[in-house]
Amino acid sequence: MVNAIPLVELWATCGPATSGIIPPDGSMDLVTDGDVVVVAGPDSRARLFNPAGVPRPMWGARFHPGLLQQLLGLPAHEVTDRVVPLADIGGLRIEPSTLLSMSMLRKTLVLEQCDPAPLRVAAELWQGCAVEAVAQMAGWSTRHLRRLSADWFGYGPKHLQRVLRLRRAQVLLDQGYAKAMVAADCGYADASHLWRDRMDLAVVS
Repeated sequence: MVNAIPLVELWATCGPATSGIIPPDGSMDLVTDGDVVVVAGPDSRARLFNPAGVPRPMWGARFHPGLLQQLLGLPAHEVTDRVVPLADIGGLRIEPSTLLSMSMLRKTLVLEQCDPAPLRVAAELWQGCAVEAVAQMAGWSTRHLRRLSADWFGYGPKHLQRVLRLRRAQVLLDQGYAKAMVAADCGYADASHLWRDRMDLAVVS
């Protein structure tokens, strides 16, 4: 089963990038084609990706929800559903080659100075804790958590929970687990509920 969200994970395309659907996962990414590094903000729903110009390999780093916005020094909602050149944001300079090596990336980023609160909230929502319970455990009102979530994650806690639940379910489905078992493990009412959520969030109409 899936127990945690990676703090940072590197990824790369197999050969030149091709068109495809990018499902929401609650994360923010640093992405490059070897020339320019861009910030891919948190997606609220699936989006269609079409590479511009001649297709080239792409690679990047995916950050735990609530982490990259701290390193960038901006509210996540400013880049929700957007892709913005890193140079336009300021506060962080990353070379394309840095995104090829976890050791190089960690030398560049000061992860230890980040506030653990948003990471903890995202982890609790990933595990299926109710939004009201997450707020109560932190000593906040639900309204205050909603305000924080817009800055931390780019949208409210209930939407983040839906996105993370679907992400967790997709990992289990990709591992070959049966739909009914995945639905039960991830807190869906049944497999049909899982399918409806997937059609709403992860399919481009």
